[in-house]
Amino acid sequence: MTAQELSQMYFRATARIHDLANELYEELHNPAGFPIEDPEQIAIITNKYSRWIRSELDFIRSVNQEYKEQQ
Repeated sequence: MTAQELSQMYFRATARIHDLANELYEELHNPAGFPIEDPEQIAIITNKYSRWIRSELDFIRSVNQEYKEQQ
C-alpha cells in the first residue's frame, strides 16, 4: 500500500463518518422536524451511531497498522 492509498482509505472512512453525522442529526428529529426528547429513544439512536462511528475509527487504525507493517 502506498501513502496515497493510505490517504484514500482515511478519506473514505472520514467521509463515511461525516455521512453518519448527518444521518444522526436527521434521526434525532421526527418527520415534522422537531427534536426527539425521549431519553430512551435518544439512547437507542446514539448507541447505534456510536457503534458505526467506532467501526470507522477502528478501520482507520487497522489500515494504518497494515501500512506500517508493509514498510
